[in-house]
Amino acid sequence: MTKRGGVRPSVNRAEPPDFHRMDARRFEQMTCSLLDKVKDASEADLYAPTRQRQYGIDAWARYRGGRIVASCKCQAKVRKGEVAQWTADFLDHWESHWRAEGVKHFILVVAAPMHSQQRIDDIATARAAFAAVGVEFEIWSPVQLQERLRDQPGIVSQYLEQY
Repeated sequence: MTKRGGVRPSVNRAEPPDFHRMDARRFEQMTCSLLDKVKDASEADLYAPTRQRQYGIDAWARYRGGRIVASCKCQAKVRKGEVAQWTADFLDHWESHWRAEGVKHFILVVAAPMHSQQRIDDIATARAAFAAVGVEFEIWSPVQLQERLRDQPGIVSQYLEQY
């Protein structure tokens, strides 16, 4: 077993790594590095130091005249109600904080699989809530993370040393 912070390759190379075994801060930093590779994104960075108010995000970047933001959840399982809670952490600050920042795109980055019917329903609900304020909503779960990392050997070697 790998200690928290290290991620071993899956025995089945088609399966995504166990991202939830990463240290949470390292997971956020990896997300930040991937965010910088999004088309039209630049200057990606972590948002607010630990223990400062984050208004529902962990990383952000300049994006199409505004911002693209990400909320990172490095855990093995997503429980009922958590997606709604995580998205509310951002949407509750839409008028008071994020509208003025020009946020155009929100990414929920989750180390846990999100393909159960319950999570698919949660994602659809979140997508509708974000659409109501004119923000695109996207999920990066292990499958999407694996695909985004496929063409990023530098990021892989920096954050997933076993690969």
